[in-house]
Amino acid sequence: MECSPCKSDSLTFNKMLEKKLKAKFAVTFGFVWLTLGWFAGAKADNYWALGVGHRALLIPRYRNLIAVNQPNTLLLNIARQSGVSYAQMGAAKQLTANFYAAKAVVSVHRHPSEESEMVTQALHGEPVRVLRRQNSWVQVSLPDQFDYRGWVRASDLASISSGRQWEKRSIVSVARASVRTLPRPDAPAFLVLPLGTVVGAGARADGNFTLVELVDGRQGYILSRELLDYSQQNRERVSGERILETARHLLGQPYLWGGMTTAGVDCSGFAHTVFKVHGIRLHRDADQQYFSDGISIPPDQLQPGDLVFFETYTSGPSHLGIYAGNGKFIQASSTAGVIYSSLDAPDFSERFLGAKRILRRR
Repeated sequence: MECSPCKSDSLTFNKMLEKKLKAKFAVTFGFVWLTLGWFAGAKADNYWALGVGHRALLIPRYRNLIAVNQPNTLLLNIARQSGVSYAQMGAAKQLTANFYAAKAVVSVHRHPSEESEMVTQALHGEPVRVLRRQNSWVQVSLPDQFDYRGWVRASDLASISSGRQWEKRSIVSVARASVRTLPRPDAPAFLVLPLGTVVGAGARADGNFTLVELVDGRQGYILSRELLDYSQQNRERVSGERILETARHLLGQPYLWGGMTTAGVDCSGFAHTVFKVHGIRLHRDADQQYFSDGISIPPDQLQPGDLVFFETYTSGPSHLGIYAGNGKFIQASSTAGVIYSSLDAPDFSERFLGAKRILRRR
């Protein structure tokens, strides 16, 4: 039988042992936690940072681990995939306004898949608002296309930090403009930008070239005559002839459903890009342009630069062109690409729906 003093000593010993074990566990756990914290900091590209200020929690970047409707997580992931640090991007409410198309041409799909229908394109320098994320894709709206929506690869976007926002912008006004490493016509070109592309513009070099900056921060030189000042566009000064001069740069280019560039363009994308060069925003699709842009005019008042609309494969406005005068118009044909056509041709005279005036005539 155990005596009471021995029993008391045993209890005391057990308590002391328990305290020592707890202390050792706490030290070991603290050391492991600090080690993991250091490792996570050193490998920040492999983690998500959640929280505010110094109270940030680093979590391994397993896809779909965190709900996509958390804005900080969403935007940070886009930053990671586009090569921009979270610190560079600033507050969450500023992030959505600072994303731009970073590639020469970004395809915008109806669903988050390369196999999904391409509904439009965003050209380099075009602002993008991020709505939500799904794996490597983000749903976006395009302010320059009246918030047209679709899905793009997150890696196709980049952010311009508030510290280097472009003070002056230029837009490519020819079919294709080469960005060269030096201000010389024989210098290597590292990128070719299509008509309607926006870049940051610096000082002229030797009078013939303009120093430009891309969304990703790279700099190069474009022939000054191939650019227009996009920061000081005045639609009051745009004439029908200037619109047609730009439209003619696309003659002979192929047709592409959802296309906006010289590599391929559809009818409404053709009109949108041509007017964009001169600082005039049009909606993206033919029916939107018919119902929302400009003012209606009768056919006998058509002038160069007006839009002409047709009812083709579906009821309502489904095709359009830019009137060129003398009964002719320039259109993006699904069978022949960008060509001149006649309003008197049966295919168009029988399907003519109406005309809209975009320019302000003096």
